Amino acid sequence: MAISFPLRYDEAFRRVWSYDPSRLGTYVNEVKELSDLFLRKRVDPVYFSRSEILRAYSFFFFPQNYLKASAILSLFPDLWEGKRDLRVLDFGGGPGNSTLALRDSLQERVNEIVYVDKQREGWELLRSIDGDPKIRAHSLSSLAGPIDIYLFSYTLKEVGEGIFGILRELKRHESSQAVYIFLDAPDRDVLVLIDRMRRQFAREGYGTLFPCRSGGPCPLLELTRDVESVCFSQLPWTPPPLVEEINSRLRFYIKFLKFASLVVMKGAEGEEFLFSVSPYIGEKGKGRAFFCAPEGRLEVERLEKERSEANASLDELHRGSLVEWSRGEELSGRVRIDRFETLRLLSDLRGRRRPSRGRG
Repeated sequence: MAISFPLRYDEAFRRVWSYDPSRLGTYVNEVKELSDLFLRKRVDPVYFSRSEILRAYSFFFFPQNYLKASAILSLFPDLWEGKRDLRVLDFGGGPGNSTLALRDSLQERVNEIVYVDKQREGWELLRSIDGDPKIRAHSLSSLAGPIDIYLFSYTLKEVGEGIFGILRELKRHESSQAVYIFLDAPDRDVLVLIDRMRRQFAREGYGTLFPCRSGGPCPLLELTRDVESVCFSQLPWTPPPLVEEINSRLRFYIKFLKFASLVVMKGAEGEEFLFSVSPYIGEKGKGRAFFCAPEGRLEVERLEKERSEANASLDELHRGSLVEWSRGEELSGRVRIDRFETLRLLSDLRGRRRPSRGRG
């Protein structure tokens, strides 16, 4: 099901930036410039000092990144069940897309949202569209009290290796079951950094909730030319009016929102699911799909004559699909399925988190 961006924010950005349809060409050129900036290997973290770049982000990238953060949070509907005093932190909050996604997704569960970003322009824009008193700006040096959720949205390419020092500082303030959520660009450099972070978290007693279930090195990083050698999620979405207007001049339709991610929790065990790292690849007389499984990369093959209602979910796969499989044993390598084996697509991971076994 396609997800949609709240129209109230679309309308707020039109108001704040005095949107003028006759200047659409200007807005498109600004989006192109910002897009080129984001494609660099390292991203300059002070780009919002230019108002035209901040406007381009508001019009085009804000809706996409808001929805990506919302989608990640929606995977765990019972993780904070019954809580009403969560304190959450948005690191590198920028214009507030992830900040507002946190607020809108967690609603009354949130007591305070700690916003951290060196670019003052982003904070000022956020305040111009939403004045929620629960959202408060802090610096790292001013943090105090426990943090339950840390969200890092599109910051890894900016801070690079510096993320490890930042995490050491932030861990001083975490609650007893703190959750760290990373959302970033779907490229191999980010995947390498995420894999290093995941293994460092594991050494310190944190369990990975999403998307990895393997405790060892990332099996995809061993690949070089395979189509599924980069791990990311794809989300079908309905672009809001502003994005549609800009897209009409870009001549480029964004069918899926794409992002790499990592979710870890202090002291938790992993989830029970398969993560698809490819769509279903149809071939003559058969088809296949690739998954990340606890024992490594898993290739699932199905002969055309074995297609059935039970395994029809294979046909609906896209990168990042979550799958429950009736075959319970841990698998890797290549497996052929028959018409009786059941595969079911999951919309979230409700009730699938195994209980904590503590640090180890």
